[in-house]
Amino acid sequence: MSLNKTSKVSVVIPCYNAQGTIRRALLSALSNDGNLDHVFLIDNNSTDGTLDLLKELAVEFAPLVSVHIETRKGACWARNKGLSYVESKWVQFLDADDVISSTKLSNQANYGEENELDVLGSRFRLRAPNGNVRQSPDIEFPTHIGLMRGSMGTTISNLFRTSAVREVGGWNPEWTSAQEYELMFRLFQNGANFGRLNLYLSTYFVGVLGSISSGSPAMLRANSLKLRL
Repeated sequence: MSLNKTSKVSVVIPCYNAQGTIRRALLSALSNDGNLDHVFLIDNNSTDGTLDLLKELAVEFAPLVSVHIETRKGACWARNKGLSYVESKWVQFLDADDVISSTKLSNQANYGEENELDVLGSRFRLRAPNGNVRQSPDIEFPTHIGLMRGSMGTTISNLFRTSAVREVGGWNPEWTSAQEYELMFRLFQNGANFGRLNLYLSTYFVGVLGSISSGSPAMLRANSLKLRL
């Protein structure tokens, strides 16, 4: 099955003081050129040279890349800003300090289309600052068990049907951690179809200073419990 224009994937990258990592993240998205519709770089109150760099990257990789600004603080606001511009059927949310493989979008979008899915979970690798790599658990079904056990992927590893995310109002800015699971719980409650592709298609860099989606461990535990309750 070949993807047509409406089945391609847009990538939304929220950026906060990401001067040292954004090129790496962007290049990983651009390596999916056969299935890529557009990359939206969303600056979110950066205080270093990130915004200037984003503008340079948009010129360098035009017309596939554009820059937008969200002044409300937080990854969810930035992701929703990018989501508002997406015209493709599928959307990939990628943090500025992480990377995806060159086959992620094609593998997931094709599988999602063939199986009429709205959320497609995949495994990922976690890379520590010392270079050590560990692997995420298998995607676990049935869906409610995977969500309860935190084994339904993560923000960067999963692919979302654009219309499904919009139907539930996008990302919830009130949550500063466990954001992707809060979103997926609402998608599940709204009747979204979940699927899995147990391939390693992304790498999450642990402990990156200033990561836009990072939260305190205590808040993460509290939010995780709140979701499950």
